[in-house]
Amino acid sequence: MERIGELLDEPVEIEDRTATAAALSAQPARAPAAAEVVFDHVSFAYRSDDPILVDLSFRVAAGEHVALVGPTGSGKTTVIRLLCRLYEPQQGRILLDGADIRDLPIASLRERLGVVLQDTFLFSGNVADNLRLDAGISDAELTRLCAELGLDPLLQRLPQGLVTELRERGANLSSGERQLLAVARVAIRNPAVLVMDEATAFMDPSTEATLQRDLERLLHRRTAIVIAHRLATVEAADRILVLQRGRLVEQGRHSELRAAGGLYARLADLQERGLAAL
Repeated sequence: MERIGELLDEPVEIEDRTATAAALSAQPARAPAAAEVVFDHVSFAYRSDDPILVDLSFRVAAGEHVALVGPTGSGKTTVIRLLCRLYEPQQGRILLDGADIRDLPIASLRERLGVVLQDTFLFSGNVADNLRLDAGISDAELTRLCAELGLDPLLQRLPQGLVTELRERGANLSSGERQLLAVARVAIRNPAVLVMDEATAFMDPSTEATLQRDLERLLHRRTAIVIAHRLATVEAADRILVLQRGRLVEQGRHSELRAAGGLYARLADLQERGLAAL
């Protein structure tokens, strides 16, 4: 209780810009759609003597699937934290459909973002409750959404479909099934931008390949930003951004970057040698 109290007593560092956020909140809600994401000369450091992102600029077009890759510590996860406005950049700005995210109500911004992390959490209860999280979604609507997202093959494998009871953390499912449900849960909210941060890190290559086929349906017509260490996960991306020490050093498709012989090609060679040695 003392630790909880200490946390609640911490001052709020990131707040809405009152006048602008209130005006935007008063506007009628618009239908979710794939959104454009722009990082415009963004620099950020958790400590002043240790820069994480340095003058980083890139654009993700609406509906584009972009992968972020790079060595550990290159700033990939920090990009996502800044996009979700968990931290503020010291320099530059981040735009969502042309609007500075600091001018958007925080609740509205995060409604438009869907984030899937590598550590999936499913609670005890049935599949439907784990997917919907919103009592306003009827059973019929949930069934329709699952069909649209291509979940029917998974649901048919479960003993009772949507009403199959799950044990704590989804212990009676495979790792691929748990992760697919986690992605679907976010997709059902229909976010404008779907972010996957090392979402397949705990899977073996065979399970990851199976999930990748299912993800293609879930990501259809959505803006997607995928972070992964295993480069096989990002080969099909529309564009790959390669970060090193907080800077964008390369970008292009998988085949282009392999042919260029730069950092991405070296990372790919190292991974291939590692797999060959297994």
